[in-house]
Amino acid sequence: MPALPRRWVVRFRWSATIGMQSLVRIPHRKNPTLRPTTRRLQARKTGAIIAFSLEAGAILGGASQAQKQALAVYSDNLGLTFQITDDLLDVESDAATLGKPTGQDAEAGKVTFISHYGIEGARAEAKRLTDEAKSALADERLFDATKTAYLLHMADYVLHRSH
Repeated sequence: MPALPRRWVVRFRWSATIGMQSLVRIPHRKNPTLRPTTRRLQARKTGAIIAFSLEAGAILGGASQAQKQALAVYSDNLGLTFQITDDLLDVESDAATLGKPTGQDAEAGKVTFISHYGIEGARAEAKRLTDEAKSALADERLFDATKTAYLLHMADYVLHRSH
């Protein structure tokens, strides 16, 4: 059995510490210098779980190093897309559709992709990240298109989800 990659250990450590967001109080304001911090923080939430799932499957399935790298690019971008969509839903949806209260991020003063980019900017960033995720799987030398169809569909679903 191969040893756990350091990347997994780090991701799980951060994933398990989602409370970090409450420990690191980032001011709620538009500030381009905070974008990298917000991006790192968000990638360590749901993005870490998505990345682990894809990396574990790649390792257990005997993927090549190049395939693992492409899947890591896909999963990192998909995780951020998920978080941006979550931020958008928190602002634009309602509790009945979402199944949880909305507006909580702004109420708690959390820095989100919306606070950095605005609604339209966040939507454009989510689309850009989705396109990057999908293009990571486009190399026909690495992947059979029939085997990536589900992952491509999942990227679109995450971008356009309503709950």
